[in-house]
Amino acid sequence: MRDQREAAMTEIRQRFVAHIDMLGMSELTVRDPQLAWNALSKLAQARNEIFRMRIELTQTGDIIKDRLAVITFSDTIVVFTQSDEDADLYAIVLMCDELVSRSLSYSIPLRAGIAYGSFLFNFDESMFAGPALVEAYRTGEAAQWIGIVLDAEVAARARRLPLESDRRRPLVVEWDVPIKPSGRQRRWVVDWPESHRRNFTVPLPISPQTFYIAFQQLFGPWDRLPNKVRRKYENTVGFVNARISGLDV
Repeated sequence: MRDQREAAMTEIRQRFVAHIDMLGMSELTVRDPQLAWNALSKLAQARNEIFRMRIELTQTGDIIKDRLAVITFSDTIVVFTQSDEDADLYAIVLMCDELVSRSLSYSIPLRAGIAYGSFLFNFDESMFAGPALVEAYRTGEAAQWIGIVLDAEVAARARRLPLESDRRRPLVVEWDVPIKPSGRQRRWVVDWPESHRRNFTVPLPISPQTFYIAFQQLFGPWDRLPNKVRRKYENTVGFVNARISGLDV
């Protein structure tokens, strides 16, 4: 039985893979290890709360968490699916959407990339690899904001599904994503401000300084942030204001 299980784990399969990490963690760890540990604890709490939820897909009746596996290393979370069925795609997009929002409630800023492709894993040996993981990492890490960016295949398939908010608005939209070191690329992203619009209680438009207040306990005052860090929050607020106000810019 063990040989059969190991063979299944190491079989090359097409899957959806998400790479999620926290903004500013490296600098925070060097500056204040205890504060960094507290932040990791909050991230773990958000992760556990989401993965314990019994969220059911109305389209298929599947329980989201039953179609996903999760790996955590420091501030990096990797989520991958059982297979590449529509139910798997629903599950990973909705799980990332919920995780980004739940983490924000704990003042933890996340960015994520979701990709499709080959992925192998062996939990017994803590081995994980595949082109989908590399692409998910590159897709997420390049974006200079709090948000979720999809690769081309994930976006194409997601747009064919009824991935919608409770207001029946699409949860996968096009956006000029800020990409490092500078510039923007037109990409498909998850509209997390739309799906969690009720979490925003301050009047629009939200200023970057107001949005950032939740994070200053970790990263210090706004006026002391490096310009490149400020831009990440400014980029995020631009997206939030446009999506909640219903303006596509």
